[in-house]
Amino acid sequence: MILKRLLTLIFICSCFSKGNTQNTESNSKFIIDSIDSKNLKEARLFNIYLPENFDHKSIYPIVIATDGQIIEEENYKIIIDSLISNKIIEPFILIGINSNETEVAKGITYRQFEYIKGFTNNDTSINNRYANHYEFFTKEIIDSIKVKFKIIVDPLNLTFYGCSNGGGYGITLFLEDKNIFKNFICFSPLGNIQVKKRNKANDKKLSIKYGDKELFILVDEYEKLKNDLNKKNYTFEFDTFNGGHDRTCWKYEFQKKIIELYKLK
Repeated sequence: MILKRLLTLIFICSCFSKGNTQNTESNSKFIIDSIDSKNLKEARLFNIYLPENFDHKSIYPIVIATDGQIIEEENYKIIIDSLISNKIIEPFILIGINSNETEVAKGITYRQFEYIKGFTNNDTSINNRYANHYEFFTKEIIDSIKVKFKIIVDPLNLTFYGCSNGGGYGITLFLEDKNIFKNFICFSPLGNIQVKKRNKANDKKLSIKYGDKELFILVDEYEKLKNDLNKKNYTFEFDTFNGGHDRTCWKYEFQKKIIELYKLK
């Protein structure tokens, strides 16, 4: 029953809509690149936004996002350029790490095995995907980008951003005792999220939001997650936004959250 419900949620969240994009001129850089991952044993695309007048000797806040293809397709560069050029926020770096959407079985892709802890298949080699992707996402690619683009990574200025299963992945990382990210922005988070008892004080900041027009089956998952986090005495933000399980909504909410985090004083 649990597996059937999880598969239903996966099908729903794989159908979120794409918004329109537009072009803008800026001296910032949006670079699409790839890394030959030792952990995943495959090449993986990523993109990186470097603000105008990027100085590799300076320390910038960094946001690392799941499903990097959405960062490219929804043209996040436009909103970031606007916020920075209008002096609303301080410059920051955005790194989008693509997920692998190659289909493994009907309606199931590698993406689910990468983002959902405990998601299994008859193929045992795929079952190691979560652990391998964890090493790739939290260490391998960060170290590679840091060297290639001469970026100074400050753990206290490192933010996670993800939506749908990517958002669920962020909450799983938040629940880990390791301090890799300081802030977590998780929209419409889905997945097999197991809320465990806190072993120690958690000073990481978690923000969860979902759309007030999302399907009831999804809303039930979000509310259950909220209750589980409350029962284990986690501190977190939990709210709704106007909209559905939709890329355009997430992009707009990302803009609002970035202003909150990086607003110029």
